[in-house]
Amino acid sequence: MNIFVTGATGVLGTSLVPRLVEAGYTVSAMSRTEENDDRLRGAGAHPVRVNLFDVEALKQALVVTRPSTTWRRKFHPRRR
Repeated sequence: MNIFVTGATGVLGTSLVPRLVEAGYTVSAMSRTEENDDRLRGAGAHPVRVNLFDVEALKQALVVTRPSTTWRRKFHPRRR
């Protein structure tokens, strides 16, 4: 099963991503920096460089990664 995770390098995501990978899921995760790309690869995930607020780029990322489900963190839309 393919899973797309936003917030993968945050407090919850850093714990969640390795567990999903260990459970056999294919995990793609949003990343904004090269450092986070390396962290995600180290956890067994595939980093996807996309801005959460760029709707068209996010749609394209979802088309490419073809997730069976997504996991996201809650965020306040006014805090960017």
